[in-house]
Amino acid sequence: MEVFRNIILVTCVIGIIDKIITVMCGDKYNEQMRLITTLVLILALASSFNGKISFPELSNLEAEYENNKEVVILGYLETARLTISQSISDMLRSRGIEASHISINCSYDEYKYIRIDSIKVSTKDSKDEDAVRSILSECYPDADIELIR
Repeated sequence: MEVFRNIILVTCVIGIIDKIITVMCGDKYNEQMRLITTLVLILALASSFNGKISFPELSNLEAEYENNKEVVILGYLETARLTISQSISDMLRSRGIEASHISINCSYDEYKYIRIDSIKVSTKDSKDEDAVRSILSECYPDADIELIR
């Protein structure tokens, strides 16, 4: 019997609050406010049946978010490394330079941009090193370019 009294009381209070909000907000936000009051009504009714609504521990969610964020960033950086490495290989190959190994070191800054820190390229012919350095310096001016023999 106590549960039904709580349900009736909650429904009446939410109905009164809904009418007050409708009068104050007018027609502009009528649909949004009805949705909000309906959700509050559902939560209030659920809490009447359960006694209380328990929310998950926020610290656990924050830790899980940070872990997932790190995994996504590492995957994003790995994809960027592979894509840039393939792009450099194709660019050098189109100019007649054969690179045997390309290594990219990149990082992710606070503005969500990928920064290429260093590029290591190993060429088969040592006379191509100056051409490789000029091509990469032109395309990636902020990166440290290292040629490996």
